[in-house]
Amino acid sequence: MSFCSIQDNIEFKLNPEIEDSSMRALSLVSILQEFFEFFGDADLSRNVICPAIGKFVPVKAFGKELGEEFPKELITRYSFTDDGSRRPYGFYAGSPMGLQDPFFLTTNLTKDVPLDGLIRFQDYCKHAASKLAGILEGDGGLVTDIFTNLLEERPRQKLGLKRKWGEEVINYFFN
Repeated sequence: MSFCSIQDNIEFKLNPEIEDSSMRALSLVSILQEFFEFFGDADLSRNVICPAIGKFVPVKAFGKELGEEFPKELITRYSFTDDGSRRPYGFYAGSPMGLQDPFFLTTNLTKDVPLDGLIRFQDYCKHAASKLAGILEGDGGLVTDIFTNLLEERPRQKLGLKRKWGEEVINYFFN
Protein backbone atom coordinates (compact mmCIF):
# COMPACT_ATOMS: atom_id res chain seq x y z
CA MET A 1 0.00 0.00 0.00
CA SER A 2 1.34 3.41 -0.92
CA PHE A 3 0.16 6.90 -1.65
CA CYS A 4 2.24 6.71 -4.83
CA SER A 5 0.57 4.77 -7.63
CA ILE A 6 3.76 4.58 -9.69
CA GLN A 7 5.87 3.15 -6.86
CA ASP A 8 7.35 0.41 -9.06
CA ASN A 9 8.69 3.03 -11.49
CA ILE A 10 10.69 4.89 -8.85
CA GLU A 11 14.32 3.90 -8.38
CA PHE A 12 15.60 4.28 -4.83
CA LYS A 13 19.31 4.85 -4.30
CA LEU A 14 20.77 4.69 -0.81
CA ASN A 15 22.96 7.62 0.10
CA PRO A 16 26.42 6.21 1.01
CA GLU A 17 26.59 8.52 4.05
CA ILE A 18 23.64 6.65 5.59
CA GLU A 19 25.84 3.56 5.79
CA ASP A 20 27.88 5.45 8.40
CA SER A 21 26.34 4.71 11.83
CA SER A 22 27.04 8.26 13.07
CA MET A 23 24.88 9.64 10.26
CA ARG A 24 22.11 7.13 11.02
CA ALA A 25 21.79 8.57 14.53
CA LEU A 26 20.79 11.92 13.03
CA SER A 27 18.27 10.51 10.60
CA LEU A 28 14.51 10.84 10.55
CA VAL A 29 14.33 7.11 11.26
CA SER A 30 16.34 7.64 14.44
CA ILE A 31 14.12 10.52 15.54
CA LEU A 32 10.99 8.44 14.92
CA GLN A 33 12.51 5.48 16.76
CA GLU A 34 13.27 7.64 19.80
CA PHE A 35 9.77 9.18 19.71
CA PHE A 36 8.05 5.78 19.66
CA GLU A 37 10.42 4.37 22.28
CA PHE A 38 9.82 7.36 24.58
CA PHE A 39 6.02 7.22 24.38
CA GLY A 40 5.98 3.41 24.51
CA ASP A 41 7.74 3.46 27.89
CA ALA A 42 6.40 6.72 29.39
CA ASP A 43 4.12 6.57 32.44
CA LEU A 44 1.24 8.33 30.70
CA SER A 45 -1.31 7.49 33.36
CA ARG A 46 0.58 9.38 36.09
CA ASN A 47 1.87 12.30 34.04
CA VAL A 48 0.27 14.94 31.85
CA ILE A 49 2.03 15.81 28.61
CA CYS A 50 2.43 19.61 28.54
CA PRO A 51 3.54 20.69 25.04
CA ALA A 52 3.46 24.38 26.03
CA ILE A 53 6.62 23.81 28.07
CA GLY A 54 7.80 20.50 26.58
CA LYS A 55 7.62 18.53 29.84
CA PHE A 56 5.65 15.96 31.75
CA VAL A 57 3.84 17.25 34.81
CA PRO A 58 2.56 14.81 37.46
CA VAL A 59 -1.23 14.41 37.38
CA LYS A 60 -1.42 15.19 41.10
CA ALA A 61 -0.22 18.75 40.33
CA PHE A 62 -3.62 19.41 38.67
CA GLY A 63 -5.80 19.20 41.79
CA LYS A 64 -8.29 21.82 43.01
CA GLU A 65 -5.26 23.59 44.40
CA LEU A 66 -2.24 23.53 42.12
CA GLY A 67 0.47 21.24 43.48
CA GLU A 68 4.12 22.11 44.06
CA GLU A 69 5.07 20.29 40.85
CA PHE A 70 2.87 22.56 38.73
CA PRO A 71 5.16 24.55 36.39
CA LYS A 72 5.59 28.10 37.61
CA GLU A 73 5.76 29.42 34.03
CA LEU A 74 2.17 28.23 33.41
CA ILE A 75 0.42 29.33 36.60
CA THR A 76 -0.86 32.68 35.28
CA ARG A 77 -1.96 31.33 31.88
CA TYR A 78 -3.59 28.32 33.54
CA SER A 79 -5.36 30.12 36.39
CA PHE A 80 -6.70 33.20 34.61
CA THR A 81 -8.64 33.87 31.41
CA ASP A 82 -7.55 36.40 28.78
CA ASP A 83 -9.61 39.13 30.45
CA GLY A 84 -7.90 38.53 33.81
CA SER A 85 -10.75 36.75 35.59
CA ARG A 86 -10.12 33.53 37.49
CA ARG A 87 -10.92 30.32 35.59
CA PRO A 88 -13.90 28.52 37.10
CA TYR A 89 -12.57 25.07 36.15
CA GLY A 90 -9.29 23.24 35.82
CA PHE A 91 -7.69 20.50 33.74
CA TYR A 92 -9.67 17.23 33.63
CA ALA A 93 -7.26 14.63 35.00
CA GLY A 94 -9.77 11.81 35.46
CA SER A 95 -8.95 9.93 32.26
CA PRO A 96 -6.22 7.30 31.74
CA MET A 97 -4.09 9.78 29.79
CA GLY A 98 -3.55 13.53 29.85
CA LEU A 99 -2.41 15.72 26.96
CA GLN A 100 -2.71 19.41 27.71
CA ASP A 101 -3.79 21.67 24.87
CA PRO A 102 -0.85 24.09 24.43
CA PHE A 103 -3.22 27.05 23.90
CA PHE A 104 -6.15 26.21 26.21
CA LEU A 105 -4.28 24.83 29.21
CA THR A 106 -7.37 23.51 31.00
CA THR A 107 -8.31 21.27 28.05
CA ASN A 108 -7.33 17.59 28.11
CA LEU A 109 -7.10 16.59 24.44
CA THR A 110 -7.15 12.90 25.37
CA LYS A 111 -9.97 12.91 27.92
CA ASP A 112 -11.98 10.41 25.85
CA VAL A 113 -9.14 7.91 25.34
CA PRO A 114 -10.09 4.73 27.23
CA LEU A 115 -7.57 2.62 29.13
CA ASP A 116 -7.48 -0.06 26.42
CA GLY A 117 -6.75 2.69 23.86
CA LEU A 118 -3.79 3.88 25.92
CA ILE A 119 -2.51 0.31 26.27
CA ARG A 120 -2.82 -0.27 22.52
CA PHE A 121 -1.13 3.04 21.73
CA GLN A 122 1.86 2.17 23.92
CA ASP A 123 2.03 -1.38 22.59
CA TYR A 124 2.17 -0.13 19.00
CA CYS A 125 4.73 2.53 19.95
CA LYS A 126 7.01 -0.17 21.42
CA HIS A 127 6.63 -2.37 18.37
CA ALA A 128 7.30 0.50 15.95
CA ALA A 129 10.39 1.51 18.00
CA SER A 130 11.67 -2.05 17.82
CA LYS A 131 11.19 -2.25 14.04
CA LEU A 132 12.87 1.12 13.53
CA ALA A 133 15.79 0.09 15.77
CA GLY A 134 16.25 -2.94 13.50
CA ILE A 135 16.36 -0.70 10.43
CA LEU A 136 18.95 1.54 12.11
CA GLU A 137 21.08 -1.47 13.01
CA GLY A 138 21.09 -2.52 9.37
CA ASP A 139 18.88 -5.59 9.78
CA GLY A 140 17.11 -4.65 6.58
CA GLY A 141 13.57 -3.65 5.96
CA LEU A 142 12.06 -0.39 4.88
CA VAL A 143 10.63 2.36 7.04
CA THR A 144 7.29 1.90 5.29
CA ASP A 145 7.21 -1.67 6.65
CA ILE A 146 6.27 -0.36 10.10
CA PHE A 147 3.02 0.93 8.63
CA THR A 148 2.13 -1.89 6.26
CA ASN A 149 3.35 -4.97 8.13
CA LEU A 150 2.36 -3.94 11.64
CA LEU A 151 -1.13 -5.31 11.04
CA GLU A 152 0.11 -8.79 10.21
CA GLU A 153 2.77 -8.96 12.94
CA ARG A 154 0.89 -7.72 16.01
CA PRO A 155 -1.44 -10.17 17.73
CA ARG A 156 -4.87 -8.87 18.64
CA GLN A 157 -5.07 -7.48 22.12
CA LYS A 158 -7.22 -9.51 24.47
CA LEU A 159 -9.18 -6.48 25.60
CA GLY A 160 -12.46 -7.28 23.90
CA LEU A 161 -11.57 -5.18 20.87
CA LYS A 162 -13.34 -5.99 17.64
CA ARG A 163 -10.57 -4.94 15.26
CA LYS A 164 -6.89 -4.13 15.33
CA TRP A 165 -5.99 -0.46 15.80
CA GLY A 166 -4.07 -0.32 12.50
CA GLU A 167 -7.06 -1.65 10.57
CA GLU A 168 -9.20 1.13 12.03
CA VAL A 169 -6.71 3.78 10.93
CA ILE A 170 -6.29 2.32 7.45
CA ASN A 171 -10.06 1.93 6.99
CA TYR A 172 -10.64 5.50 8.13
CA PHE A 173 -8.23 6.99 5.59
CA PHE A 174 -8.53 4.61 2.65
CA ASN A 175 -12.09 3.25 2.67
